[in-house]
Amino acid sequence: MNRFRSAVDGVEFGYEQTPYGLTLHYEGCDPCDFVIGDHRAYSTEEYKELFSLCASVEKRLEALS
Repeated sequence: MNRFRSAVDGVEFGYEQTPYGLTLHYEGCDPCDFVIGDHRAYSTEEYKELFSLCASVEKRLEALS
């Protein structure tokens, strides 16, 4: 699992790529999904950051194949 520290709020979390976005792993919480088409659970800044993280993961995966 990869790790990421948010520039928005400083929280560190683990993440995994899924077909629809990312699964996020916060310490002490159940995993949650970042679904690219669903903006409701995130502030504009958080959404942009997670969308960017998702895009960078996809680029890395494409480079490996």
